[in-house]
Formats: sequence, structure tokens, C-alpha cells
Amino acid sequence: MARARLPTEDEIRERAIELYFMEHPEATTTPEDSELKEGSYWERARIELMYSEATKAMQELERASAEELSYYYDLINQFMNELEDIKERYEELSKKPPVKELSKEHYLGKFIELLARKAPRIDVKKATENFEEEWRALKGLSEEEIEKALEMLAEEKRAELEKPPRVVRKPPEKVKAEREEFLRRWFELLD
Repeated sequence: MARARLPTEDEIRERAIELYFMEHPEATTTPEDSELKEGSYWERARIELMYSEATKAMQELERASAEELSYYYDLINQFMNELEDIKERYEELSKKPPVKELSKEHYLGKFIELLARKAPRIDVKKATENFEEEWRALKGLSEEEIEKALEMLAEEKRAELEKPPRVVRKPPEKVKAEREEFLRRWFELLD
């Protein structure tokens, strides 16, 4: 069964020009769209084409089998149920108070608080120098998600900036040479 559709702009233009020439057989040039619209040819063509599409759809519907009708009825009911669900969800969302969007400065303050709690000896300036980039990544999240992300970020910064200094081990040859040098000097002092 074919689906009813709205006529395209080209179809409307074509039919409007036909209507124009039917009323103005003496015309020699094709009218512009604006002329067709001013003279209501455009609207008449659109209505005529829509009516013919609706008539075709009705005729096909009359010829449709009970099985096809049942299928379309079920489909329409499914769409109606989905629309009802959407409407309910919309009403739920519209009842919730609007989410206030807090500023970058607000969350920077929270981040600094978290850092102070987690790592009081940390250099806050160094820990927050990349906050602008991190803020761009957090911007689209909900307030709860931002809070969790800031918590994780503060923990990462604490771990990163509180790392103990890396102990560089000397190669065994160098250690042995230094020990021998130390012992040599020590024995020199004893003599």
C-alpha cells in the first residue's frame, strides 16, 4: 500500500504554472514563483495536489485487506503509545526545577577545596594550572558527574604532585669505584 505524501515544491510549481496558463492563455512567458503565489495559483496547486494524494490514499485504504488494516492500526497504536510516553517524560522534565549552571570559578573553588583536603602540602597553583582544559571536558556534564570527576581529578593531582622523588641508582661499577676512593682517602687519613 502506497503512503500518502505531501507534494514537492517542483510539483506545486508545475501545477501552479498549468493553472496560470489555463486562466491566461494569452501569456507568453512563464510566471515567477512570486507571481504564482500572489495570484494564489501556488496555494490552489498545493491544495489540489494534496487532495489528489489524500484521495489516492483513501482509495488504497478502501482496497486494503483486513490484515493490512490490522497492521496499520497496530502501527498507529504503537506510535500513539510512544507519543504518550514522550508526553509523560516531557511533563516529568518540565516539573523539575531548572538546572542552574554553575560557573568555572565555582568548580575551581571546589577543586581547590578537594585538593586542600586530600593533599594539604600540595602547590595549588601548580595543581590548577591546567584547569581551563579540564573544565572544557567537564562542561557538558551534570552537577553530580562534575563533582565525581573533580574528586577523581583531585586524587590524580595529589598522586602526581606528591610522588616521592625518584631515587636514581648508580651503576655497580660507579658504586665500587666510589667505595674504593672513600677507603683510599680514609686510609690516607689514618697514616
